[in-house]
Amino acid sequence: DDKVYLMGGSTPDAVTVEIAATAFLDQLAFLDRLEAYSADVHATIARNLENQAVDAESLAARTRIIIIGLIGLTLLLAVLIAGSTLGPLRRLRRRATQVANGRLDVKPLAVRGPSDIRTLTVSVNSMLATLQAVDDQVRSLADGRPADATAANLPGDIGISLRQSLERLES
Repeated sequence: DDKVYLMGGSTPDAVTVEIAATAFLDQLAFLDRLEAYSADVHATIARNLENQAVDAESLAARTRIIIIGLIGLTLLLAVLIAGSTLGPLRRLRRRATQVANGRLDVKPLAVRGPSDIRTLTVSVNSMLATLQAVDDQVRSLADGRPADATAANLPGDIGISLRQSLERLES
């Protein structure tokens, strides 16, 4: 036979076939080991990714709980702040309505709430005290009793008007 084979000779001999077969089998064994290594690497990567996914889900659940807690705390604080502001504001509104309706025989309001509300309450109490003093002076004059010394201490235009009226009555 004049056929030429890849091994370089015209007819393969047993040694050449054995070497080729061994090399082929070695390559198959290498490919099997490579496939096993690749499967192990991919399995490890898959396990790591699954663990990371479980950790991420756990972290997401904890984050949701924290966010819900913060929202709850924020709502609670909003209710507390609204209560500490709205309660005193309602009392101030009721007191202003009483004074507007001519009721001056009321006690001063308790000074509570945020600083601006406390400042407003102090002002309303001061205004009420002034109106009560003016009312006392006017009642004294109406009853024919002499005005007392508080008329001289009344603030602003109302104090000036009352003092001038008292001076005219005395002359």
